[in-house]
Amino acid sequence: MSSPSTCQHTILCEDGPETVTATEPVPGLLVYEVPDNVSVGRTKRWTLGTRDGFCIAAFATQQAALRAADDLRGIADWTTTTDELRALFTRHGATSLRARQLTWDAITTHGGHFSHLGTRPQ
Repeated sequence: MSSPSTCQHTILCEDGPETVTATEPVPGLLVYEVPDNVSVGRTKRWTLGTRDGFCIAAFATQQAALRAADDLRGIADWTTTTDELRALFTRHGATSLRARQLTWDAITTHGGHFSHLGTRPQ
């Protein structure tokens, strides 16, 4: 993994927007911790998502989320819009099926809980 950059990222939560510090280990993919006051009792507090605020998966540790992001590096252009990513993963055919399988493997291998691409953080 190369040295990731960090940025401020706003997530939408039940009680309104929250700003978190996110790491961008792969262009377009962000890893951030859900604040303690959001989703109280949630054990997998580290989120892997896209720049425009959509969740892909949740993990117990930052390291697991970063490893999953690195595994996802070559699957898609994560800098594209969520609508384009959703189209890639929902089309019929071998390419979409392979992308879904690789994404599933990257998330579950590192103990993540898979979210459907396009699910807003809660």
